[in-house]
Amino acid sequence: MKTTTKPHTAPAHILRPARLKVQTPAESALSALKADRRASAIARAANVRATPRLMAFSNYTPEGYDGAELKPYAGRPGTEQVHALPSRSGNRLRYPDGRITDLSGNLLDESRSTT
Repeated sequence: MKTTTKPHTAPAHILRPARLKVQTPAESALSALKADRRASAIARAANVRATPRLMAFSNYTPEGYDGAELKPYAGRPGTEQVHALPSRSGNRLRYPDGRITDLSGNLLDESRSTT
């Protein structure tokens, strides 16, 4: 099996350096105008996006910081209903206060009755 080696060459940018392009005054003015327009468009876009985002999710009011996330958690309305509802065991309903009824609501265990 014959192997050949690549000839050693330098990269093209070292062998042939780029020529400097000399701009005419008109080209220079045009490129400066384009750069100014690009910078002002970027500044406008940044201001348009940043202003609403800064105020949309903040807790700042004109009077100052209101600290809403530091208030005690009130919970969702209606979540405490579960403590008043019975648990079903077979054909019986067992209430948290100790009552035991059948599925139609008839009291089964008289000894635990509170009425």
